[in-house]
Formats: sequence, C-alpha cells, structure tokens
Amino acid sequence: MENLTRQLEHLSFDYQPTLSEVIHDESISRLHSVLEGRTGFDLPFGTARLVLHMFPESAFVDPKEYDICPLAPLAVQEYMTESETYSETSFVKIPNTRSIISYTQFFQDGYIEAVDSSDLTEAQLIEKIVLYMEALFKFGVDLPIQIRLYQIDANNRAYQLPPVVTHGNVDLAAKLGKVLSSQEKEPLE
Repeated sequence: MENLTRQLEHLSFDYQPTLSEVIHDESISRLHSVLEGRTGFDLPFGTARLVLHMFPESAFVDPKEYDICPLAPLAVQEYMTESETYSETSFVKIPNTRSIISYTQFFQDGYIEAVDSSDLTEAQLIEKIVLYMEALFKFGVDLPIQIRLYQIDANNRAYQLPPVVTHGNVDLAAKLGKVLSSQEKEPLE
C-alpha cells in the first residue's frame, strides 16, 4: 500500500497537461469572460450567440510577436490599433453602429477571438474563419492553428463544437462545414 501511495504521489507531481488541454483551458477562460461580460467591450450581457477562438499552437510553445497591423483591412470600419488605449498587444474591429453586437480581436501572438450576436449563416461563419486563416497564414503565423467554436443559447449557456486543428494543407471550409453540420456539441457547465 505504501508503494502505491508513493507511486500516486510521484504521478501527481509529474503530470504535465497536453498542449490541447492548455489551449482548451485558455479558451474556456476567455469564453467565461465573454459570458460574464468581462471583455472590455460594451457587448450587452447575454447577447453573444457565437464565440470563435483561433489559437496558433506556437503561442503556447514558442511565443512570437507578429506585426498585426496588416490585419487592419479585416476591420469593418473602425478599429483600435496597438498605439491606442485598449491594449498594447492587440487591436479590435467592431461594427460602426450605435451598439456593439460583435467584435473580433487580433492579438500579437496570432490568437483571434471573435464574438458575434447576429445570426450568421453557416456559410458566412465558414467564410470568416477561412478569411482569418488566410490572413494568419499570409502574415507568417506558425501552424497548426486550433479552432474552437462555442454556440451560446438564449439562457447564456455555452455549447462547444468539436475543435478543428488545421495545418494549412486541408480544405478548411469542407472540414468546418462537416463540424457545423454534424450538430455535435457538448454543453459546458
């Protein structure tokens, strides 16, 4: 029994989470910020319908700072740059409307967070993700990229769709279409 206790203690000290677990935990942490209205944007509480996270695995293994300013054309009409007050490491695009119904934030480590409260069609969502992926690839962000999607219901409960990992050598639109049409989603507590 003493030997088993020592083995268990040894295992608990040596456990290192996998890269997917680390990325999952970061994504869930950011998701909770969105659900609780702690994003720094005036997005009305309970209105988010979709949350997208795109994480380059390299951001957790060999972090780099990319020049994200060339991503500015992806902004709708207005965006903050790293020289403005929001953040030194990111900029955000928001629709030029009276109230924020969605935003996309680009971070210098290549990570993207997009929150949408409108009713995007599956085709529009896939188009946006492919566009973001092409921009990341064009600006030299290291692959692979983990894509995590969450659907939010009217009661502010989140459901995770199966994650997608892309190495840039697959038909991303087809892969995303398969995930979205499968309707497989896991409720999060």
